[in-house]
Amino acid sequence: MRTTHKLVHTMRRKGYPRMAHDMKKIEDCAQLISGTSAKDSIRNDVIARVLGSECCGRVRGLGFGATPSKVDAQIQSNGRVRELESQLQTQSERMEALEEKVEALLKLSQ
Repeated sequence: MRTTHKLVHTMRRKGYPRMAHDMKKIEDCAQLISGTSAKDSIRNDVIARVLGSECCGRVRGLGFGATPSKVDAQIQSNGRVRELESQLQTQSERMEALEEKVEALLKLSQ
């Protein structure tokens, strides 16, 4: 039915067949870029690739007041927080291992 239409849907809301088609494309594209850095960029994410870029100064799906710079800053800070948490986890594991070694040495020296 979609292929027989000569004119595109001109209203703001897409019809269900077009929306389902776009969602399928989004799922396929998400699988392709899952391991790349594009998933962390709002300007080059899956939705922007499939549906096109949003109007200047807007972010699709986040409502009023969200700007690309604010969202990018939030994404960057969340990534940094995750990186620091993983570093903290590895350091705490190292500390636990060192504490066990110190306890073992203290037992041997007594």
